[in-house]
Amino acid sequence: MTYDLTVVTVCRNALLTLKKTLDSVFEQKRRAGISIEHLIIDGASTDGTPDYLQELLEQGKIERYVSEPDRGIYDAMNKGMRLARGTVLTFLNADDSYTEEDLSQCVLPIVRGATDCVAGDCASWKDGKRHACWPAEPDLAYLRIPLPHPALFIRTTLYRSLGGFDAEHFRCAADTDLMCALMKRGMTPLLLRKEITNFDSGGFSDSDHCETKFLDEHVEIMRRNWDALSARSASDPNYASLVTVYLLNRSAELDGWAGRYGREPMPTASILKDMCVEHRKRDPHAEKGLCWTAEVYLPEIIRRHKVGFLMRQKMDFIRMLYNLPPTSPYVNLGYHQTKRKWLKTRLVSLFS
Repeated sequence: MTYDLTVVTVCRNALLTLKKTLDSVFEQKRRAGISIEHLIIDGASTDGTPDYLQELLEQGKIERYVSEPDRGIYDAMNKGMRLARGTVLTFLNADDSYTEEDLSQCVLPIVRGATDCVAGDCASWKDGKRHACWPAEPDLAYLRIPLPHPALFIRTTLYRSLGGFDAEHFRCAADTDLMCALMKRGMTPLLLRKEITNFDSGGFSDSDHCETKFLDEHVEIMRRNWDALSARSASDPNYASLVTVYLLNRSAELDGWAGRYGREPMPTASILKDMCVEHRKRDPHAEKGLCWTAEVYLPEIIRRHKVGFLMRQKMDFIRMLYNLPPTSPYVNLGYHQTKRKWLKTRLVSLFS
């Protein structure tokens, strides 16, 4: 049997949050004008999840489940991708749910051949409170995750064409890597600009495990897609400035992480150093800042795994010059207008 949509839910020992997710998909089956397969990939849970899934299967509330050991979240997602029987594929984690929007608007354009990908927005929740909207931003591909994965619907054969998620090289950002690969091949998402999914930001991606890996993996994604970044930067000055902001941002994030998480910053710092040096040619107005970052700031991190107070303030000043907002989702610069004024008067002579 085939379906219009397969919803894959990956879980392990998530019985307390799984019910909300399963009820959400079941409600879509009741009212959406499409056929939906709900496939649960359970990582051999020990909290009663397999017994609960068997009950739901017998009640007809889910179509299939698998409960067996896996090698991590992306290995489980690849398993779901291979088993999916829907024309369209999407992933919904065990602590997420759908809003009241009808999923048929996300699926039918793909089923009817109008597009291969539809992307909506996510309502981001934490500790039971809605705190932000996570929008689809395809222009930020290769710099960060461009499309919110829980609200992303892609033709299943297109997912499979790239062999799935690179679980071998990425522990936390394989979804970003796959989206970038698809967009590099010309995938143009249809953007709905509606909140399709309620996303719980306190899950796997917010764990200390991922905090230790996200920066390194996103820098690796920039390295893998440097040709696309460079080509667009050469023809679009605004995009070149955006790449500058992300290079400075990620360089600053390295400071102090060795002490906090015990991770080795040298390989990532070396990659950033090379990218800063090369990108100077594409963003001439940022040459001085990129030069200082590559020749002074990053070598100091490589040598000591951290930098001193004055260098940190100078880095804040450089990022301020390129209008990186204090509310950046990647680095909380922690300064307000009074500190901005202090930075200008304290450091402009040192950096000029």
